[in-house]
Amino acid sequence: MKKKSLEDKVKTIIKKFRKIQFSTKDDLYKKGIVDSFDILTIIEELEKKFFIKLNFAKDSNFTFSVSYIAKKIELLKKR
Repeated sequence: MKKKSLEDKVKTIIKKFRKIQFSTKDDLYKKGIVDSFDILTIIEELEKKFFIKLNFAKDSNFTFSVSYIAKKIELLKKR
């Protein structure tokens, strides 16, 4: 059985809130898939799941996409 990738895990959490098809590269906020309240709730879920603290305030090229969030989590887990 194949182990779930980090992107798959992030996508699964997001799909709890929005049961819609989207690409891992899609900016979910700009496409209207999630709103600002969803973002806060999703970030909270991700922080609990991965035992991290996400902060995107200083990210210059921030996009609320599965791939971007997975990369951010990966960097935080390496610390």
